[in-house]
Amino acid sequence: MEGVKDLKQDPNFIIFPNPANDNVTLQLNNSKPGSVKIVDLVGNIVYSETIAGHAKIDVAEFKNGIYFVSVEADGVKMLSRKLVVQH
Repeated sequence: MEGVKDLKQDPNFIIFPNPANDNVTLQLNNSKPGSVKIVDLVGNIVYSETIAGHAKIDVAEFKNGIYFVSVEADGVKMLSRKLVVQH
């Protein structure tokens, strides 16, 4: 059952609060910089930036809805997270 152990990884980043209203904080769980992308349900990139450690992201201008947040570091995509924006 080695495959099951492989699935039990610590999340590579956390994002809070969720649901969000004005701002969210994204915290990377490693020391390497990561390229952050926030994508809407249609696939449009609504935010893209490289961060190191953590970042506060302004979502006040985002429309209400569900977004997907992904981080890529060293060419490897980390886990994606769902973000809900409610104003």
